Amino acid sequence: MMMHHRHTTITRFSVLAVLLLAAVAFNGCSKEDDLPVPEKIDRTRIGYLIEDNFSLSTLYNILHYTKYDAELRSGKSYTMLAPTNEAFNLVGIVASGNFQSDDPWFPTVMRSSILTGAHLVGGMPLGENQPLPSASGFSAYISRIKVGEDIVTTVNGARLQNTDVKAGNGYMQVTSEVVQPELTKNIWHFFLNDTTYTLFSLALQHAGIMPALKTGDYTILAIPNEILRKAENIKPGINLSSADMVLASDPVELAGLLKYHILGTKCFMDRLYRQAKASGDATITTLNGAKITVSGNENIYNDISLKGTGNSIAARIYRPSYASPNYANIPAGNGVIHGINQVLIP
Repeated sequence: MMMHHRHTTITRFSVLAVLLLAAVAFNGCSKEDDLPVPEKIDRTRIGYLIEDNFSLSTLYNILHYTKYDAELRSGKSYTMLAPTNEAFNLVGIVASGNFQSDDPWFPTVMRSSILTGAHLVGGMPLGENQPLPSASGFSAYISRIKVGEDIVTTVNGARLQNTDVKAGNGYMQVTSEVVQPELTKNIWHFFLNDTTYTLFSLALQHAGIMPALKTGDYTILAIPNEILRKAENIKPGINLSSADMVLASDPVELAGLLKYHILGTKCFMDRLYRQAKASGDATITTLNGAKITVSGNENIYNDISLKGTGNSIAARIYRPSYASPNYANIPAGNGVIHGINQVLIP
């Protein structure tokens, strides 16, 4: 009986040992199976192409600061509007700059420069202001114009240096300027919300022009507060130097003056040049029927002059300092705003 009992006990222990070893082996295998498989790095994706390109180092630093670089390294399809280092230099930003600030400009511009989907702009038809959706929920506007034997492509008025650079998750469109972001659905909303043009906005309301800016296509040559505060005696009955003076101005006279700052077409700066050239006398026609003379070099950043018939000196794009943002080519749904540094007199 004892021998039989020992044999049974040994057999039971043997079975238990086998089961225990099997369980350990099973658990070991399942743990390995549960480990996440690291994603293979694809350095052809947009985020990596920007990181590896020295001429885009400022863009890379800003993307890293705003944390959009990770999204551009993902497998999602995007088209990146990629300003060169020289493009950022035009607005006073260098690659070694300090981006550790609360300035909302950086994330706003980056979000608007990321277009959803892979877009071959070289395959788009000729035409003005063709919208493509951006990650901001608004649009970027592609224009493709034949000039001689060449086709010039711009986005929000900024010329593309290299088009359709293929990436593993989309395309890059390399730009000569930082592309201005669209932040409002129409011009009316823009002037209601922007604090740079509060006096100009009040003048538009007082003259009864503002409601019309909700629909239709327009270009606004807008005058910032800093300039208007010095505009005390523009002409009899018009003083725009303060809110009280704006409201005291004659609304009919004011409407005539303001319409001299509005075009009935949606023109980024490159189109302003083209319209002036096509006119035969280097002018553009405003909503009040009078003309503005256009001059400058379209191949130089913001080198445009706008002269009213009553001006002795031409207006230029407003730029309070070297490091200031660009006040030209601001898209706003149904139009474009260009900030200028003086009042145009018809």
